[in-house]
Amino acid sequence: MSKILSLLFLFVLLLAPVVDSAEESA
Repeated sequence: MSKILSLLFLFVLLLAPVVDSAEESA
């Protein structure tokens, strides 16, 4: 269970800058 949570956390960390740049260019 904790492994899934850590994977989710890493996914959010990696996705955050992508979403930020996408919102800026929109």
